[in-house]
Amino acid sequence: MALLEVPPTKEFPGDEDLRQSRVAVSSPWRRRRWKERVHTADPLRHPDLARLGRALRDQLDETLDAEQHAARAAARRRRSLRDALLEAEDRRAAVRVSCIDGQLYRGTVVAVGTDHVALADGEGAERLVALAHVVTVQVS
Repeated sequence: MALLEVPPTKEFPGDEDLRQSRVAVSSPWRRRRWKERVHTADPLRHPDLARLGRALRDQLDETLDAEQHAARAAARRRRSLRDALLEAEDRRAAVRVSCIDGQLYRGTVVAVGTDHVALADGEGAERLVALAHVVTVQVS
C-alpha cells in the first residue's frame, strides 16, 4: 500500500509573515503589522466580496421596491373594484363582471367579501366570483 503524496503548496507574498506570527510578538509596531496581515489574509474581507455584496444588496433593494410598487397597485385595483361592488350592493344595481378567463357574469350583488363577490341572477341562483379574477365591473 503506497502512501499518498501531498504536492507542495504554492507560496504567496506575506506567507512568511504569517508563519512568523506564531512567534510571540513583542513590539507594538509588530503587533499592529501582525493584525493587518491577519485581516488581509481573511478570505471574507476580500475586496471582490465587498463589491459583490454591494451589488447584491442593490439588486435586493430594487427587487423589494418593485414588489412594493406591484403590491400597492394591486391593492388600489382591488380596493376600487371592491368599492364599486359595495356601492352596487347598496343600490341593488345590476352589474356585469368580466373575469380573467373571459367569462362574463351578470346579476345583482348580494354580498361582497374581502376576496369575493356573490352575484344573484334573475332566477335566484347565486355565483361566487373571486376578486383576484375580476377584470372589469360595469354597473348599470
